[in-house]
Amino acid sequence: MEEYLSKIYFDPLHPASFGGIRPLREAVKADNKKLISTRDINNWLSTKDTYTLHKPLRRNFKRNRVIVSGIDSQWQADLVDVSSLSRQNKGHRYILTCIDIFSKYAWTRALKNKTGKSIVNAFQSIFKERQPKCLQTDKGTEFKNRLFQQFLREKNIHFFTTNNETKASVVERFNRTLKSKMWRYFTANGSRRYIDMLQKFLVSYNKSQHRSIGMAPEEVNVTNQEEVWQALYGGDVIPIKSEQKFKFELNDPVRISMATRPFRKGYLPQWTDEVFTVSERHSRIPPVYTLKDYSGETIEGTFYDKELQKVSKIDHTYRIEKILKRRTRNGQKEYFVKWKGYPSKFNSWVNDVYKVTLPSNSSPDVYPQNTLTNYRVKLAQPITLEGDWEVGLAEFIYPHQWYNIDEECKYSYTIDGGEHWLIKVIEPGFYDSFDAILHALKTEHNSIIQYHYNQYTRKLRINLLKGAQVKFQGRLAEILGFKRKTLLTESTTIPHPVNIANISNLLVYCDIVEPSVVGHVKVPLLRVIAVNGNYGENKRDIFHHVFYHPIKQKYFDTIEMDIRDNTGRKIPFVRGNVIATLHFRLRKSPQFI
Repeated sequence: MEEYLSKIYFDPLHPASFGGIRPLREAVKADNKKLISTRDINNWLSTKDTYTLHKPLRRNFKRNRVIVSGIDSQWQADLVDVSSLSRQNKGHRYILTCIDIFSKYAWTRALKNKTGKSIVNAFQSIFKERQPKCLQTDKGTEFKNRLFQQFLREKNIHFFTTNNETKASVVERFNRTLKSKMWRYFTANGSRRYIDMLQKFLVSYNKSQHRSIGMAPEEVNVTNQEEVWQALYGGDVIPIKSEQKFKFELNDPVRISMATRPFRKGYLPQWTDEVFTVSERHSRIPPVYTLKDYSGETIEGTFYDKELQKVSKIDHTYRIEKILKRRTRNGQKEYFVKWKGYPSKFNSWVNDVYKVTLPSNSSPDVYPQNTLTNYRVKLAQPITLEGDWEVGLAEFIYPHQWYNIDEECKYSYTIDGGEHWLIKVIEPGFYDSFDAILHALKTEHNSIIQYHYNQYTRKLRINLLKGAQVKFQGRLAEILGFKRKTLLTESTTIPHPVNIANISNLLVYCDIVEPSVVGHVKVPLLRVIAVNGNYGENKRDIFHHVFYHPIKQKYFDTIEMDIRDNTGRKIPFVRGNVIATLHFRLRKSPQFI
């Protein structure tokens, strides 16, 4: 099932590629794979970061209500950034907003900066009118600085922050109302100046009837707060069932939604890279959960089930965001990395390489057409790469046993000006001397076609009497010093030395490599290997300096190797086995390139 679904999901050309449950289910149904159920597909997708990170999330769902006991028992506060309007408003860059959750009564103060001193001065002004027992804000540093926290302790006000993805919703709703009034005022007056009208907006708001409490915020007081409480919560108090159903089990691995970014584009990841564990379940309406991180530390706050997505522990891949530093230990390079989506406390040292060994004889049943010069290996398990990886050839074992004269080597001649051509058959094999090759070229017309080899210059001269012509093809032409295919119609001294070895370089290609420019073409070239040693030896080249190349695909379950000479022809290996060892590593960060 893994192999079947992976081939569909990771193939960009397939209609169901990189989709959700429904497209995969339709593809499975079309292929008549009855043993693969919808649950199987869902479970399989939950193991893939490409699906779980981009799974659509719900932003609107029922949440726990904030229930308070009475007037001024809990306020919410926020800081509205209006820095774009500062030039028209005497340099004021922020508006501090506060609201009593119970009465909906609100306060605002314009600020030029958000230092601790400015925040304290603004709250001192507000507290001259009323003062809460508890104050709730988001996690903004302006509210958590030492000076403001000391001020709250002196006032005996309990302070806490919103920890999950949903912020202080009551004050944020008020912020939208305030901004709406401001921008309508701007449109009506053709000005962006609000500083003179800010408190007038507040008077208007506090005098307006509020739907949730059935009266204006300024009308709420101690004598009528029971009536207000009934209006707010009287019809919503529902007893919690003793056996409440929970969506997640304890110790389930989950991601957290990134719904704090309401205008985040849908094609970007919608969930945290970091995977957490459900540590506690709380019976509320709706139920909420407490989480722990990978190190077992409890995450502040609670989370609704709509803010969580269960993932599989199987084959979870941790992606590297940045390489911070490097070192070498016992000859092994290591990198100190920051893991994508995880806090700095999880930074750790990792090895930069893992290897895959590819023998040419490893998959004969799956790929019977494999040869030593071109073979495909079925991997023991598919490889899925997250992040930017590259690959290089670290070791190459091959038999230095190939024919210098093969089936492509052809020799034909004529002695009558081209009317009749004769073909001289040269037996394929390894010719260990040029004299042996010259002997193979001899015909009964040696007086008309003559070969003279200069052992000092290692060059060949061919004398052709009138009417004689010769034609060389394949490796034979190159051994003699010609181009790949040559026709001679007159006597010639070949300008290049004879080379019976012929193959001086092996060009190793690999199908998972991004094509690179080689001359006038782009090909997936892995490495060029200089041929040395004697015929008949088994060669083992270990490359201490590995040339790495970008990998063109994130998923693959086979790797194809192709070995050619510098003319592009396949190497005519006689026998033996080829073994390529590939090293995979994460691409280095720019500071190390």
